[in-house]
Amino acid sequence: MAQTKHKRTAIEFAKYYLAGSAFFWSAYGVFILLFTILNVNYAVAKVVSALVGNVINYALEKYWVFGKNNRKRETKIELFRYISFQIMNFLIDYLLVFYLWVSFGLRPEIGTFVAAGFFTVWTYLGFKFWVFRSSKKSLKPATEISNVSSRASK
Repeated sequence: MAQTKHKRTAIEFAKYYLAGSAFFWSAYGVFILLFTILNVNYAVAKVVSALVGNVINYALEKYWVFGKNNRKRETKIELFRYISFQIMNFLIDYLLVFYLWVSFGLRPEIGTFVAAGFFTVWTYLGFKFWVFRSSKKSLKPATEISNVSSRASK
């Protein structure tokens, strides 16, 4: 049983990593286009690129990674959690990348990669244990709750 749980977690993390990569590369591509090529202001480029990446990421995380296809009420709660969590992440990322730029001369095009290392682990934990967990008073991860409920319905 433990091996099966570890395998499920490994598969879930691999899917999360792919979904996160879709977020990263879509947001990064938009950022490069706006900031580097079109010379748009740093703040505007970060906001627009984050919005693009988050639209793609939410759908992938909710329906593919964590396999949630639930009631409207739970979807609203998850969406609120997702937006809250991602706003906090955006602020951390914005400040971290800006700090690396002004303090160490590390251009945002490169500083974004440095920040991505932190966010790979941090965001997985936030999504698994808060954003996509059941709205019930449970601390079980989202996928564990889904698996239990699917077994109960059989």
